[in-house]
Amino acid sequence: MLSHSPLEFRTWALKFPAVRSVVQLSSVEQLHQIVKMAPTRKKWSKGKVKDKAQHAVVLEKQVAERLNKDVQSYRLITVATLVDRLKINGSLARQCLADLEEKGQIKKVVSHSKMTVYTRAVTAE
Repeated sequence: MLSHSPLEFRTWALKFPAVRSVVQLSSVEQLHQIVKMAPTRKKWSKGKVKDKAQHAVVLEKQVAERLNKDVQSYRLITVATLVDRLKINGSLARQCLADLEEKGQIKKVVSHSKMTVYTRAVTAE
């Protein structure tokens, strides 16, 4: 039944604390006990399934009004903040940011290839 020698099982058994309790490893029955006590392989979990976001692709009138009103209160404005707060698409958020900068409502702080950071434009009084 088992093709391994008792010495091989003894060296294998010393690796597992639950198996160390078996004192003598010479009999076949005890070898079978050790094999049964061996840890089973962990099963892979399915992972968490994230729902697909249904963000707007076209800028609607309500969202545009909210954008113009709320953007003046934001200190840090990025594509991600607009996507999160207004539930719009990322490409639409980039277009909105470019438009707001052109109008002078926001000011560019940092710009590089991956991300652009804006802040509200401070009006001189």
